[in-house]
Amino acid sequence: LLATAGAVPEALAEVRAASPDIAAALARHAAPAPCHYDLNPGNLLFDGERVWLVDWEMAGAGDPFHDLGTLCVFGVPAGAQQETLLTAYLGRLARPDERARLHLARLQALVFYAAIFHHITRRPGAPPSPPAEPPLRLAGYLATLRAAPDGTPRGPDPHLMRDVLTHEVTAAWRAAETAAALATL
Repeated sequence: LLATAGAVPEALAEVRAASPDIAAALARHAAPAPCHYDLNPGNLLFDGERVWLVDWEMAGAGDPFHDLGTLCVFGVPAGAQQETLLTAYLGRLARPDERARLHLARLQALVFYAAIFHHITRRPGAPPSPPAEPPLRLAGYLATLRAAPDGTPRGPDPHLMRDVLTHEVTAAWRAAETAAALATL
């Protein structure tokens, strides 16, 4: 939708141009399995004992690393934590190609959510953009969204989330780790 409207931000356009290469690199290593395809915090519920995944409307067969990449966007931001996630998921230490897959799957998830928030803020009737603020890192911004004192969840400001995610896409795309991941796969 953003491309049709001529509104693809530069950071997303760069990754969009490379998307076929990224998808091909990931596809060479993927073994299709059931995937949720939208593991954002709003679709994870915790009842004190178990985590429940809800909102399965985007679910389908695909590369499970997509779901792992989405988890990394919203809750597993650092390298050591991502290594722990991979070890727990795989039941063993990850190989270099699996680390590369996770990095690229996280990048794809970042682009997906950045595009969604760009679309949300362009809808007719969307509130105007607030004054520009210095870009925040995603983990820092998500930490500000804890529940209010009365337990009411606080959702993200769509404009700030758009800007933060776009900043994260730019940082991830330009990171040396992205070129290394593409070369590995």
